[in-house]
Amino acid sequence: WKVVAAWISYNCLLVGIAGSLVVFWAPIAGGSGIPQIKCYLNGIQIPEVVKLKTLVSKAIGVACAVSGGLSAGKEGPMIHSGAVVGAGISQGRSQCLRCDTGLFKEFRNDRERRDFVSVGAAAGVAAAFGAPIGGVLFSLEEGASFWNQNLTWRMFFSAMISAFTVNLILSWFNGRSGWLSWTGLANFGVFENKNYNIWEIPLFLAVGVIGGITGALFNHLNCRLTEFRKKYVSNKWQRLLECLLVAAISAFTGFITIFLVDDCQPVGVNPNTTEVNQMWCKKGEYSAVAKLFFQNPEESVKSLFHSPINSFGPWTLLIFSIEYYLLTMWTFALPVPAGVFIPAILTGAAWGRLFGIGVGRAFPTVTGIDPGKYALAGAAAQLGGIVRMTISLTAIIMEATKDITFGLPIMLVLMITKWVGDIFSEGLYDMHIDIQEVPILGWHPPQMSRNILAEKVMRSDVVAMERRERVSRVVAVLRTTNHHGFPVVDRIDESPHSSLPDYGRLKGVILRTQLITLLEKRVFYSDVDGLQGVDRMGRVKLSDFFDEDLQQDKSVDSLGLSATDQQCWIDLEPFIHPHPHRVPLNASLPFIFQLFRGLGLRYLTVVNDDNKLRGIITRKDVARFRERRSNKKYQVRELGLLTQAWSYAESFFVSVMLIALLSVVITGCIAEWMVDLEYSLNNFNEVYPLGKIELRRSYDGNYTATFRATGGNRLSERMSADPSSTYQVLARSSTHPKDQLMSSSKACLLLQSNLFHYFWLSIDAERQLVQSLTVFPDIVAAGDKPLDSNFDCSQMVVPSSAQPSAIVHVSTKGVLPTPDTQLFVQMMEKERRARQHGAEADDRSFLGKY
Repeated sequence: WKVVAAWISYNCLLVGIAGSLVVFWAPIAGGSGIPQIKCYLNGIQIPEVVKLKTLVSKAIGVACAVSGGLSAGKEGPMIHSGAVVGAGISQGRSQCLRCDTGLFKEFRNDRERRDFVSVGAAAGVAAAFGAPIGGVLFSLEEGASFWNQNLTWRMFFSAMISAFTVNLILSWFNGRSGWLSWTGLANFGVFENKNYNIWEIPLFLAVGVIGGITGALFNHLNCRLTEFRKKYVSNKWQRLLECLLVAAISAFTGFITIFLVDDCQPVGVNPNTTEVNQMWCKKGEYSAVAKLFFQNPEESVKSLFHSPINSFGPWTLLIFSIEYYLLTMWTFALPVPAGVFIPAILTGAAWGRLFGIGVGRAFPTVTGIDPGKYALAGAAAQLGGIVRMTISLTAIIMEATKDITFGLPIMLVLMITKWVGDIFSEGLYDMHIDIQEVPILGWHPPQMSRNILAEKVMRSDVVAMERRERVSRVVAVLRTTNHHGFPVVDRIDESPHSSLPDYGRLKGVILRTQLITLLEKRVFYSDVDGLQGVDRMGRVKLSDFFDEDLQQDKSVDSLGLSATDQQCWIDLEPFIHPHPHRVPLNASLPFIFQLFRGLGLRYLTVVNDDNKLRGIITRKDVARFRERRSNKKYQVRELGLLTQAWSYAESFFVSVMLIALLSVVITGCIAEWMVDLEYSLNNFNEVYPLGKIELRRSYDGNYTATFRATGGNRLSERMSADPSSTYQVLARSSTHPKDQLMSSSKACLLLQSNLFHYFWLSIDAERQLVQSLTVFPDIVAAGDKPLDSNFDCSQMVVPSSAQPSAIVHVSTKGVLPTPDTQLFVQMMEKERRARQHGAEADDRSFLGKY
């Protein structure tokens, strides 16, 4: 327990560092960062999302979180970090460091910076998975809302350079400088068995269905937990304490699972294990549970993909997948930099391998069923069910595994996963965006929304300006609002029918940054009549309007305007955008939606037939119209942003479906390959249970077996009553119950060996078929006394409570002859007598001697 306490303390220390960076310094660095980047690329300004301190917190925090044993991945934070690097380099300056190189000034605008963020996100995927094409497709599918051909080659070039740089660093780190054949930071290995049959396609689709349901349930539970955190765990110290609690429980769960689940596997001839993997297992064995919990998550995924068939027991896979599923659900959205990619892949690989074992048990006569390929399908299904990616995820998995053979099955799995998951909820990133109340716009407008017109969508309380305004009013507007831009009209009158003003004809739009620049440069005059004939453009240059970020951060109070300045006038007409996007009052919601989505607009003016301003539409106004399905009908409702939560009835329905599907899989997977043994004396008129032989495949591909006696078999009692009888053993395999095998020996010999058996099994491993069975008495258990077939056993006293025990030798070579019982006993007796007369011990193997 001291080791457990030390391990928990070590994990809590690292996770405490990661949590402190987020809670007390850079809150935007928490989570994976992909929802924030997705919103940014959608055209929404997220505060500090691409700042230098966010990058520092993200890089240090994700290293501590992953090293601290959390069920977290580094791939999502790497994508966010790449986006921050792209935004920072393109600007040629840093506000945090207060330095400006003077370079790349032409990129200092929203559109160019957004493109470089897309490029950085693609580079992050390429570095994480070694997947440049997957990175480009990821930015297309999940990120970039505004796509063009020029941006495509920028992304691809950046992703290729990113993958090359990672390979160069890895070659130096691994002592092979210049060797550039690495596969990124997440290396899933290469599949040696690349075969699959057409009849397996429905099985892959079933994996997709399971992934869609488990992914939807994951999203629902995680979002409910996030809403609970938002409401009840709001204090900074409470949030940090939750991080430490999750770290402690994650570490304790791994240790207690290893202690309780006895899954010790034999180490192969060339083991790829470490000392820590042995844990509490005997010498020559390793703990399969420790191989999952105490390895690098990427290495655990590789083990699930490529290990031999029986390297992990079904109970181990089932317990691990449930525990890691729940730990990942609890960890995601903690105030630490943590992604969901690798944890979801690891969880899916575990239950996918369990599914593959079930397929092998269901079709024992079929060759070529490898649990590894079902682990790959399960990994894709679980991740796809959570994040709902299809195109990019297919490309990422194919590039990460260097194999296009499974491209079609993976694509089908992800398609089915998305269809099933979308029945219940959106993807995890979209649901978290809704929880954060960000007005993101999807790819398509709500269905059945053509009857919703601009008059219903718009806001009528517009803050507008006339072409010539007093400085005092401009200052008041900038102080009391945070609007990015303001419509400019020819006049503003009081309305006799409404409390809102009556605006005149729309002349254009002026930005907030432009107004601040005009005030800073003092482009105003003492009276309105003095404007005629004055050179207004001489006081300001076009380049003064380029640096939008710098002007956006300035406050009006920092301009130092005096009372005399505020009595002056500004002529806005030379600086306005005279042709802003505008729509009539009867424009439909789908048309408005496409304008916002396709052009990246922040706002849209609404005018009547006389071009008089009647309202303004922002992204929030469009985003509040959501599509809902009720009673098999689609409806568009004007709802708040926190209405994505499921009802308890839906949660119960999904839980029941999940449990039912898992039950089907467990039924076919949990049972081991067993050989049932029965015995009889002299004939098979009376047959009694003897025990079971449990066959398991070891790490190196060879088979081992364990004998377990059946309680109450009364073998010693029956043999003592008739020691001269013939002892006969009948074997039936659980995979082929109709095939029976028989072997015999003398009861007296077994009594002399204290009921210690030696079973010789010859099996067909691919068909899971027992070809032959031979039973011998064990000479070692007899002590110094030789086994004598002519010995009178009637005088022996054997306790009636004595139970049979056995050693089982398994041979997978069907060409070996079945040993003869009598000859075997004679050869062992000959060896014993030779040693008594001074002969050297024969150290040859069992097969070599006998």
